[in-house]
Amino acid sequence: MKKSKWMTISRLFLVFLLLVPLPLQAADDFIDVTIQGIDGILYDNVLASLSIYSKRGEKDLSRWQVERLHRTADEEIGRALEPFGYYSPEIEAELLRRDSGWQAVYTINPGEPVRISLVSVLVDTAGAELAEEVKNIAGDFPLEKGDTLNHTLYQQGKKNLLQQLFAYGYVRAEYSRSQILVNRAARDAEIHLNIKTGSRYLFGGTIFNQELLDPDFLAKFINYQKGEPFSRSKLIQLQQNLYQTNYFGQVIVRGDIEKADGLYIPVYVSLSEPEYFNRYSFGLGYATDHGPRIKAGWDNRLFNRHGHNVISEIQLAERESRLDFIYGIPVNDPQTDKMLFGAMYNEKDWEDTETRVFKGGLSYDHKGGWVKYGIGLDVQSEKYQVGDITENSFFPIPNASWSVVYGDDLLHTGNGALFAVNLKGAAEEILADASFLQGLVSGKLITTPIESVRLIGRFALGSTLVDTVDDLPPSLRFYAGGDQSVRGYDYNELGSTDDSGTVTGGKYLVFGSIEVEKTVYQNWSIAAFFDVGKGINNFDEDLGEGAGMGLRYRLPFGQIRLDVASALSKEGNPVRLHLTLGGDL
Repeated sequence: MKKSKWMTISRLFLVFLLLVPLPLQAADDFIDVTIQGIDGILYDNVLASLSIYSKRGEKDLSRWQVERLHRTADEEIGRALEPFGYYSPEIEAELLRRDSGWQAVYTINPGEPVRISLVSVLVDTAGAELAEEVKNIAGDFPLEKGDTLNHTLYQQGKKNLLQQLFAYGYVRAEYSRSQILVNRAARDAEIHLNIKTGSRYLFGGTIFNQELLDPDFLAKFINYQKGEPFSRSKLIQLQQNLYQTNYFGQVIVRGDIEKADGLYIPVYVSLSEPEYFNRYSFGLGYATDHGPRIKAGWDNRLFNRHGHNVISEIQLAERESRLDFIYGIPVNDPQTDKMLFGAMYNEKDWEDTETRVFKGGLSYDHKGGWVKYGIGLDVQSEKYQVGDITENSFFPIPNASWSVVYGDDLLHTGNGALFAVNLKGAAEEILADASFLQGLVSGKLITTPIESVRLIGRFALGSTLVDTVDDLPPSLRFYAGGDQSVRGYDYNELGSTDDSGTVTGGKYLVFGSIEVEKTVYQNWSIAAFFDVGKGINNFDEDLGEGAGMGLRYRLPFGQIRLDVASALSKEGNPVRLHLTLGGDL
């Protein structure tokens, strides 16, 4: 009896050893997983789906666990290939024991893919007339007869079809049937999509819940008309438009289908006050053109119920100080159009020139998308000294500007361009001290021909119709040289000179620059450049040339640029340091 009892216990212990994984059976180091026969997106999806791959680094995996993971691989590989149309793969699986651990090898022949033999998209409007814009909605489905079955494209196509219907007011559209019928033996598939559109809803009235702005002014931001097909995308755009005004702390826009008056859906807009109406700024900086500077600003984003705003800024620097005040009034489309009333005082000192400018004016400015333009009238009084000559001038100056800017990123541009035209003039018959007409064309081109290498080109061409440049104050003459112009030279150093050698500036401007920039590590890059230009009175004058190298560091709000440039047109080719900060376009 006792002997039989011990035999029973011994047998149970042996069964326990067979069933329970012991540390002595653990894989030594790791599982090396090799996949052969496929690549690209198929390889990536298979690898991501394999449990034996995801657990390859786990410690203390027993032999039994490794073999179980290996046995599930065939099924996991099959499921990973199906979304791309491969339903009948041939898989050779091998699990090998190595000195360093395990090696799992899977050789996959995906076989012929399943191809689509039929795409049926039926739109049921329940007797109503389908909008002209979506009558050919089936043609927008991304899969067609003969294509390889791709489940990702299928799901995207389903989603896009509903979004198109939503955009034209069919907000209750849904699928009554969405099915893929796969015949594995024949390697073909049929896609059947039946959409029930329901009624076409329209925009009803818009109700604003706010006390900040005049209702008539606020209504100008609405980007749809009552009676238009209801569209959620237009509600999202309205919300973005209101946020971009900076008038509000929170913006909530919703269309309430449950409160529809027949087919008219009311829109409710809730607006809350911002935390602060006034923004104050203070900063310290340095630029080689103007030396160290202190800057302070005040911005009142909502001065009254009609959306007016005030911007004021003061800057004190070694060679340029200024005070600006601008009062803005939204007009026409308040998102893009403003009337601006401004006043400015600016004093600059460079070389043998000192100038003090008082200016007041008004302008109409349009800023929409890529294009900006404006027209205005400035009244300018300037006291200046150039060499030994001291003068006062007064000019009413009508002006106009137009510019277009495009870039994949305006702060950190890979590919983009800027082109601008500015015109201004004055007439002695209208209170001006002299008559003149001046035009300036400028531009910048940035391109990335190969990865991590940018080419940057800049140019400016200016011309002034005037009897003599001495009739104009320094602020209306052309100069070159400095951080943003021909590097290697001091600010406004390059200009025509008088008999005493004093730089007096010119009636014309010629400027060009080419730069190559190479990213060397993360946000760091190096650059080499060549600049040429000058403010001239005669086209036979020699231009100033500068060349050098620079270091760049990319920040969220632009680039810090440190350049070392040589003035090639000056005796001894002196070297000058330039430091700037800002975006690309």
